[in-house]
Amino acid sequence: DGLLGKLIQLRMKLSGLASTLQALFGGEEAQKRSQTIDNAVDALEKFRTKMSMLQTRLKDSSKTSFMVVSIPTKMSVAESKRLMQELIENDVRVSDVVVNQCVESIDDASDGVKNYYERRKSGQQRWIEELTDATEKVSSTKEYKSNGNNDSPIAITSVPFFDVELVGVPALAYLGRECFVDNPNFQQLMTQEDSSEPKVIVCGGKGGVGKTTTSASLAISMASQGHRVALISTDPAHSIGDAIDLDLSGGALQDCPLLGVPSTGDGSLSVLEVDPSQALSQFKTVVDQLLGSKDDNAENGGSELANTLRDFGDIFDTLPAGT
Repeated sequence: DGLLGKLIQLRMKLSGLASTLQALFGGEEAQKRSQTIDNAVDALEKFRTKMSMLQTRLKDSSKTSFMVVSIPTKMSVAESKRLMQELIENDVRVSDVVVNQCVESIDDASDGVKNYYERRKSGQQRWIEELTDATEKVSSTKEYKSNGNNDSPIAITSVPFFDVELVGVPALAYLGRECFVDNPNFQQLMTQEDSSEPKVIVCGGKGGVGKTTTSASLAISMASQGHRVALISTDPAHSIGDAIDLDLSGGALQDCPLLGVPSTGDGSLSVLEVDPSQALSQFKTVVDQLLGSKDDNAENGGSELANTLRDFGDIFDTLPAGT
């Protein structure tokens, strides 16, 4: 809401400045500046419209749900609890919590190794229980129930710790078969519906908890069940391509062959890595051009506009990583 407010405020001031320049100067230079401002206003209006549509889509529980990804540690659970609460307060539906790297008991090992894994399992269980309590509390709030969730609480899925790196489509498909395909918590994603309306699943959480692996495995699993899936990453780290072992440097949706993946339908998977830093750089270039020099701003009485532009630019300078 703060970003949209800044956009509206900036648009109004730019429109007023364009009219002032035309009225006061009327020359070729003023026309050039006025045209630059008009172009910026058009760009801002398109951006504002897209942001408004995105906000509406995120709050539509029939089309969008948020999946919180976590691991059973103190810091990750604390972050996941805050994230769930903030999402619910902003009318974004949280459907699932996926807890990765959960240690299981082992039998075929030395006593020392067994003791180590039992201690680690016991420590993880504490944080899993705390996260379970948090999801139950959130699921019982009026905000959660009023956002299209009815009596369905947030579901928690524990994903076991694997002693190998799960990289490549076959490995991620194996993870999906083990944890998602036949899991009742994910049947609404695996089963095919008659509706042609696309749905959005957003995976988010603290860094290093397995968002890339979880989202890629889930996307491959859904495609294997007959869905047409687009897997899109806005993470500047660009790790989706590494996870599925595919070069995504072109900046466009690319078909991902599901080689070696058992399929039950005509599903497909397309993958895209968005470059947010490049998009923000282009947008900030427009802002910098409008700011111009301090002398220009002083001559044209644009100090107030310049301050608004700088405030607007600061929003992008302080965006969190991965936004």
